[in-house]
Amino acid sequence: MGVLVVLLQGCVTLQPVSINQRGDVSKYNYMYIVPTGDVTSGNGAISYGLFGYESTTTVNPGDVIAGYLVKRGFIRLPELVPELSEKTMIVSYGETNRSFDGLLYHMEVTVQFLSAGNHLFIGSFVADGAGDTESDAIREAISRGLDSLFSVDSGGIRSNEDYPEDDVYNR
Repeated sequence: MGVLVVLLQGCVTLQPVSINQRGDVSKYNYMYIVPTGDVTSGNGAISYGLFGYESTTTVNPGDVIAGYLVKRGFIRLPELVPELSEKTMIVSYGETNRSFDGLLYHMEVTVQFLSAGNHLFIGSFVADGAGDTESDAIREAISRGLDSLFSVDSGGIRSNEDYPEDDVYNR
């Protein structure tokens, strides 16, 4: 059964990532992620006579987004800091569609970026993901969306040494 699921999973066709970008993400050094809750999901119970197996996973979409952006040089702020608002983006996450086709969970997510300084729209993406659990589908959708956004933006990785004036938060 496991081999069949792996083979069929490789045949899943996901919608192309939709990007709406009006600003340059690379102009920002900081991010504030609107708090998201954990998503706990399982892939059901499989019975082998007396023995059973159930897999449960938990994911916090905000943590997946933060990990991706921190890896690219952004600094995550636990709260909005007025002195850094011009270089801070607010990131929000939403789920726009979810389904289960009998083998895989499918999830469509939307992630939006706003400027903390003036609340202007920077950009957003809508991306699909599929996986053995809802958590896997969310991770894949977020990763696909951010990969697409950053391939368009190609803002690169920054370091604090490049922005010494931004050391306000670390004082």
